[in-house]
Amino acid sequence: MEELFEIWTWSALGRHTKPVGLINVNGYYDGLLAFLDRMQADGFVQGRHREMLFSGEDVGEVLARMTVSLDDAAKQWLAEKGYDPAYGARPLKRVIQKELQDPLARLILEGAINDGEAITVSAEAGALTINGRAVGRSALPPAEAVIQ
Repeated sequence: MEELFEIWTWSALGRHTKPVGLINVNGYYDGLLAFLDRMQADGFVQGRHREMLFSGEDVGEVLARMTVSLDDAAKQWLAEKGYDPAYGARPLKRVIQKELQDPLARLILEGAINDGEAITVSAEAGALTINGRAVGRSALPPAEAVIQ
């Protein structure tokens, strides 16, 4: 909570102007969001500050509010990894989560991707890349390269 209000302070000082996504799992932050809406209605928070905070039920919903573009190489990579002759495209959701959503969330938490930044996903050398950076399990070195 402290960080959220710190960001709002920075916004008031002109040091931060980008949106902030809040993952509201099972409505955990509903009370806070209602409180903030009330603060705006009562004039304690400016509308532009309240509008910079958006929420979603999961990482995917929050990320959907950001600009993410997949090039043809990324789409082809996901199609190949997410298809199994026995199960069809059923594995695709898990591949997207493990190879794209999880690494993207990690990059955001690490500060490697800023709020509101355009995100470009591609595929190179057998791994997905996000803004030119290899990510996901496929980007990890083989186990024998790590163990010496």
